[in-house]
Amino acid sequence: MKKLISILVAFAMMAALAVTSAFAADPPTGTADTAKLVKALDLDDGVVANDSLVFNFTFTNEADATDVIATSIPYTDMTNNIGTKAISAIFANYTFPAAGEYIFDVAETAATHATWDADNESVTEDTATYKVHLYVKNTATGLAIDKVTVEDAQGNKVDPTDVDPTDGTKGFSFTNVYTKELVDDDNTDNSGLIDVTKTVSGDYGDKTFEFSFELNYTLPDNDPNAVVKYKVLEDGTGEATATERTATGGKIAVTLKHGDKLIITQAPQGLKWDTEELWTTAATTGLQNADKYTTTANGANGRTTAQDTLSTTKGAAAYVNTLENADITPTGILVNNLPYIALALVAIGGLVAYVVVRRRNADEA
Repeated sequence: MKKLISILVAFAMMAALAVTSAFAADPPTGTADTAKLVKALDLDDGVVANDSLVFNFTFTNEADATDVIATSIPYTDMTNNIGTKAISAIFANYTFPAAGEYIFDVAETAATHATWDADNESVTEDTATYKVHLYVKNTATGLAIDKVTVEDAQGNKVDPTDVDPTDGTKGFSFTNVYTKELVDDDNTDNSGLIDVTKTVSGDYGDKTFEFSFELNYTLPDNDPNAVVKYKVLEDGTGEATATERTATGGKIAVTLKHGDKLIITQAPQGLKWDTEELWTTAATTGLQNADKYTTTANGANGRTTAQDTLSTTKGAAAYVNTLENADITPTGILVNNLPYIALALVAIGGLVAYVVVRRRNADEA
């Protein structure tokens, strides 16, 4: 009996789920004006897309594979990296032969671009496909699209009126990812995409000491395999002949003395970075009066810079270490003269002892 009850309960639960699914809210049906093809471009913070991009699509009639409508959405028509095109605009010049249902397969084709750096720019294609069902009816002025429904490649209906795919519902949309690599090809100006400079000032500042630095970076989410390269220019010169190194692990560690410069020669747009001058006991071993230096980074007191994003302008971090006269208290004693001073003190001590002994002997006599 108990087993029978368990089976009945399980069956009832399955039936309830089936009924719930059957009566689940159906995605909205659009009209020719509210149903829209949506194009979204996924950009990391700081990444600026090539504005000559044009995204292309084909609508192919399932009943006649030769009946193809080509349409496009230029990036310049997109707002906040989202562009739309209504079904009414896509089929504005299309002639339907009769009232009824028409099904079109929709796919994205390769984007085009008037200006493009194939070595350093890339944009993906969305391989999603959709079926657009157009319900055409007779009107007083002729045939017109009455209703529009859209289903994805799995046969699930989607909301053709949802024009914001970032809300997670996707709708009738295609999403592409754009990335851009920045390369400093100019080997004559001794500067890079990011410049980190070192200056030592003050009469007592040590301009020969190698100060330790770290440049910390985070690659963009959409470009996790991007390459970061850098050079160290002694006295700030010689970019063309300096050795270019490849960074790894999210950190570049270098030493810079007065006048030296660290430059980033290759990095992805959208790279997040900051710098720090290390001031530990190990890092300052051999630096006289290390505790008396003052340090500024980009003009502000401190030894670190705020995180920045590499975008359309070059980055810079300028470090200045200062040790002035007022920070040094002369002792008046030269270490090189200590042996002679010691001999003089011994001689004076001996003379005093001799005088004291003579005086004592004279008093006893």
